[in-house]
Amino acid sequence: MIFRIRVLSPVHIGNGNAISPLEYFIENNSFVRIDMDKLFNDPDFIPQMRTFIDKAGFERNISKILSQNLYKKHPLYALSVHSSAKGSNPIEVREYIKSAGRVFIPGSSIKGSILSGVMETILKIKNVRELSDFRTLLGIVLNEITGSSMNEFSRWI
Repeated sequence: MIFRIRVLSPVHIGNGNAISPLEYFIENNSFVRIDMDKLFNDPDFIPQMRTFIDKAGFERNISKILSQNLYKKHPLYALSVHSSAKGSNPIEVREYIKSAGRVFIPGSSIKGSILSGVMETILKIKNVRELSDFRTLLGIVLNEITGSSMNEFSRWI
């Protein structure tokens, strides 16, 4: 089953990996990730490898270490970015979780969002003010939805 959702606020579901400013460049409103394996195996890079490694510890922009024609030969992928990103200072970028190269929102995250919305609505209707004991609150909500506080929300949804 495929669903289309409309995102109402910025969403980032990371996979735990970060991309160093030395692993990408921005060009023509595109974020271009460099294939570092191919770069390090490029015969033109090998004479510059020691310099790259020495400078990588304190330089945050690959264009200040290597010539553009060298690292631009090895794109891994490119993503569109807003034009305001062009010319900005390079920063560490957190990767999204992906499957088959496409960004997605895991079902567990969607279930969590739905549960949060259902809980907020039911607790507001029931005029619950004390929000410190999550298990008790979850029991109230599940009892309202299923008639039993022993059911798991994931089975209900």
